[in-house]
Amino acid sequence: MLLSVAVGYHAPMRDDDAAPSSLADGVATSAGRFLAGCVRALFSGNVPEATRLPAGLDGDELVFDAAAHGLLPLLGVLPLDDPHGILPPGARDRIRHAAGRAVLNHAAALNTLGRIGRSLSAAGIPYAVLKGPYLCETLYAGRFPRPYSDLDLLVPRERVGDAIKALLASGYRLRGSRLSRAFLRYLHFHVVLEPSEPGQPPVELHWALVDRFNLYRLPDREIMARLEKWNAGGSSFGALAPEDEFIYLCLHAAKHGSLNSLGLRHAFPSEWFCRIGTGNRLLWFTDIALFLKDKGDQIDWNRHARTLRLWNVRGDVIDTLRVVGRLIPESPALTVLARLGEETAEPRPREDTGLWARGLRGERGQRFLERANTTNPALLIRPVRLLTLGQLVFPSPARLLGYYRVERRWLLPFLYAWHPFHSFFRLFFGLSRIGAGR
Repeated sequence: MLLSVAVGYHAPMRDDDAAPSSLADGVATSAGRFLAGCVRALFSGNVPEATRLPAGLDGDELVFDAAAHGLLPLLGVLPLDDPHGILPPGARDRIRHAAGRAVLNHAAALNTLGRIGRSLSAAGIPYAVLKGPYLCETLYAGRFPRPYSDLDLLVPRERVGDAIKALLASGYRLRGSRLSRAFLRYLHFHVVLEPSEPGQPPVELHWALVDRFNLYRLPDREIMARLEKWNAGGSSFGALAPEDEFIYLCLHAAKHGSLNSLGLRHAFPSEWFCRIGTGNRLLWFTDIALFLKDKGDQIDWNRHARTLRLWNVRGDVIDTLRVVGRLIPESPALTVLARLGEETAEPRPREDTGLWARGLRGERGQRFLERANTTNPALLIRPVRLLTLGQLVFPSPARLLGYYRVERRWLLPFLYAWHPFHSFFRLFFGLSRIGAGR
């Protein structure tokens, strides 16, 4: 299953990355750059004989960042060449162990997924497997074992209660208090169920692809009606149709990297998007790049461009593709941008004079983002996402028109006056349902 690929350290990913300003602000991270270079080798087809860790790279930082980005198993299948003695003692064993553990975890997860799938099917509940085992099995075989820690399952909103009963009968139990579960049910998009026995992955049971912290118009029923089948471990499972899978992967990355659009507008250096504090994981961009490489030809991109507008997701999908194209230029991301009717060259950046942009680009801003993204893992909404609240209450004209499906721009003043009240009513309605369900 594992493909041992040899890659070399890539010099600057873009000409502007080597500019002194991109290094003097303390944001440049050689670990992130090196990891992005390792991912690029999966697409370049020009694989050197050995992977040479460059002088000056911090070995502890490399191992930590690789684990945080989900790429430690990738390093585990690379013949790392360490002429400068950069890796700390025991690092090679830890890296190799991560690759082996990912393989074993995937096999165990498929076992559990088969049992859960049979329970859901017996109850007549359609479902789709999101990310995790589906991507590991269909995109990463022969490359490196994709790590994941839980099972994400999507079921119809009206069948959530039945799905929970099926999972409870399969040896799972709901996590959290009754109040927290009510909050998740009416204001979030999934609940977590934990296994009763050790060695089995938890389950995130979804009834929507993303949370409500957005202005999307995703047709949940249509998405469920288009589910496809995939086989693994002697069992058959549900999966999103390729068109829906692509949008989901992009929106998932955009949700966590909620400040990527700001970084693109102000031409932040590529290393900025590799920092853990931004909420990004290189694994998610690798998912998208591999999906486009292996399954992109299954999508009618001219038709899909209309879908992106209809669902009001075009902005976030395009921004995510631009980040993929920056970090993995050998991937089909830029080609897909062109097929969607977008310029492949990045838009002319705004003047980087704003305190907000300069602050988030600098080292202090990065430390702030790291705290905002990692403080209290139990939080349902990361504090960093609250920084984008203004874009939800006062969105761009195009996004506001798309959300209300209005074409007449002269209605914009009325929509801007109404939209804050609409947002408040949605929140109040959700909170009232929580109170009623206690």
